[in-house]
Amino acid sequence: MQPHSTIPLGLCQCGCGQSPKQRTSRFCHNHHRIGTGTDPIWRFWQYVDREGPVPKNRPDLGPCWLWTKGQSPDGYGRFAAIRDHLWLTHRISYTLLIGPIPHGLTLDHLCRVRHCCNPQHLEPVPSLVNVRRGRRWESEKTHCPQGHPYDEGNTYASIDRYGHYKRNCRQCAAKSQRAWREKHRL
Repeated sequence: MQPHSTIPLGLCQCGCGQSPKQRTSRFCHNHHRIGTGTDPIWRFWQYVDREGPVPKNRPDLGPCWLWTKGQSPDGYGRFAAIRDHLWLTHRISYTLLIGPIPHGLTLDHLCRVRHCCNPQHLEPVPSLVNVRRGRRWESEKTHCPQGHPYDEGNTYASIDRYGHYKRNCRQCAAKSQRAWREKHRL
């Protein structure tokens, strides 16, 4: 969320870019309840950084809006609008700024940044299309995050506990196993 001082007058002070509800109001129709800052919508936008990086794979999309608070183990932003219930942040952002997610579709991050909340980076697609795109993107990588090549001798495939296909680097796996053995040596 942008600080109030950087948002131009005449726009909703939550940073959504809409016009105020009334001439005397600082907030649009959707965000008029903000008041004290306890409104879930107000709290949600506090943790969205709209100055994120431009994705390398799709610079035409513009900057990512990064979720700066809690994330799930697989990298998606999570937000507790009410106690004991977590929502995925990209779904909240899309619903607030674009509209309801069509029934039977899932949101695909075109930028490939899982904690991005920019609704312009999200496309509603069938689940199978989303999975295929993820696999294709994963298969286009040529090196692991530590710089080892993904070649025939150094690569093995797996599916993680969330059902995501991924390639693994044998050198990194061996290093991790050595470190674990060293730590647990009696």
